[in-house]
Amino acid sequence: MTRLDEFESWVTQNFEGDDQDHIKGYKILVRALFRTFQEELNIHRKCLDIESSFEYFRAESSIADIDSLEANCEASHLLKHLNEFDRRLYRAHNREYLNRELASLRSDVIKPFNELFEKYGRTKTTLDLSEYFDYQAIKIVLPAVNDANRGYPEAYQHGWLDRRYTQAELDANFESYTAALCWLYAELALNETELLTVQEALFDADDWRELNRTYGEVRDTILQPIEDRVDSNSASYEVDIPDSSTEVDHLLKGAPDPAVGIEKSLDRIFLWEDTYRGDEVFVGSGSAGFILVLRGLQSIRDQLDTDEPIQIRRLKHPDEPGYNYSYAVEHAGWAFDNTGSLHGWAVFVRVATDYSGFGGRQYKLVEELLEQLTDQEVIEVKELEVPEDVLRTYLEEQQVSHDRYTQSEELEFDNRRLDRIIAGDEGTRTEFKEEFLDSMIEVGKEIAALANYKGGVLIFGVDDEGTVRGVENQEEVENKISGILWDMMEPPLSADLYPITYEGEPIVIVDIPEADEPVACNFTYYFRNGTNVRKLTYQELKRRFG
Repeated sequence: MTRLDEFESWVTQNFEGDDQDHIKGYKILVRALFRTFQEELNIHRKCLDIESSFEYFRAESSIADIDSLEANCEASHLLKHLNEFDRRLYRAHNREYLNRELASLRSDVIKPFNELFEKYGRTKTTLDLSEYFDYQAIKIVLPAVNDANRGYPEAYQHGWLDRRYTQAELDANFESYTAALCWLYAELALNETELLTVQEALFDADDWRELNRTYGEVRDTILQPIEDRVDSNSASYEVDIPDSSTEVDHLLKGAPDPAVGIEKSLDRIFLWEDTYRGDEVFVGSGSAGFILVLRGLQSIRDQLDTDEPIQIRRLKHPDEPGYNYSYAVEHAGWAFDNTGSLHGWAVFVRVATDYSGFGGRQYKLVEELLEQLTDQEVIEVKELEVPEDVLRTYLEEQQVSHDRYTQSEELEFDNRRLDRIIAGDEGTRTEFKEEFLDSMIEVGKEIAALANYKGGVLIFGVDDEGTVRGVENQEEVENKISGILWDMMEPPLSADLYPITYEGEPIVIVDIPEADEPVACNFTYYFRNGTNVRKLTYQELKRRFG
């Protein structure tokens, strides 16, 4: 699946239209298969000396088992390594970049694992080996990419690789994904008749749920003929790697530490309100997860028979009419000493409030437990106080700055006062949005187009006529824009966000700078033409940016 050239050649022979659109569906499929690969490593984890699944960070019951925790250090280390490749695939903004990342995936991940399994794998089957491996590939791939009852490929339901596609993105690329599936089955199907039957079923599907209903037909067409000829239950595949082997260590070469143990980094993560930004530490949700982790570490502490307290950090966020509380648990040093690979904090952001409502009940539950464990000298709780300059430094590193204003008429953007911008009409450098109703892709196109023109201002909470309506949820708009700037723009775009009150209404202003290099959104470069957005041709791109 990493042979982009072969896929493009097949598309050219079988479809009309823009190959670039087909690449989007192809990339979704490749990432789904990569997730399936990760899941298969979990199934065969014993060969990698991983004795339990990738569940440590999810705070499952196995957290109280020291041996499982030690094994999961290795698991999370490997998983972080794989996650980096997936992240790079997602961020591939054009064909050349994607092809380069696929080549890296082949050489650094797929090839080493193939060599490992070829060397130590043992197969028991009456089938021809080539046919057996084709059969196994189809059997594994089929439910992952075809069974999409939830509204997206089944593979995205499993594993711990980042799921960064929105439902709108998946829906927009459904047809190109189906085309990529046809190519996949063209590679796996055993004869032309099978392939035609499968392709007909796929092209009859209009959405993800209809695609889900093709699963049975695809299985009967491709898998059943093999199973009719052989007892598939008698076939087996095992991997037996000797303890003295160093191949597994080589697979982890260069893998990043899955967590950080520097408390100042923790401080910054706490203050970043979008929890998905916590790439370097585990960011959990809810009081239940926090309590489960804490109880698990308490059990480990009891087994180790130590007086060392578990370190807890607490941060209070002002949140009218009281405070919202975040917590962190240091898990470094608890049953990890033999691995030296997993050190850091489990972070739980905004899990309880000290005023009425559900959050108040969670606050009481958490704080009563903390008080009890403090009295028993099981834990040590410290308050975090983070200076404003630390927050701003972190936000600058993330290429997004947040400033909150209450009065804004005198704000200027490229020497244009805000009141005059709103009083005027939309134009080549100004775009109004009454609410964040468009898909993130459509908003991303607007941002990329402004950046590729001369920069400009995108204002949420103002309608097309310049009437200030306000947005329903400023913070939600900010979070979505931050995600677009960081995750959908390539390269990531630095822009200033201004959540302000204007004429008594909450609005959000995105001040977009002129790009020094072309900015792509979802593989494509856009440009501002009056109040419209259009794609940049290659000639225009070359003429404008060289």
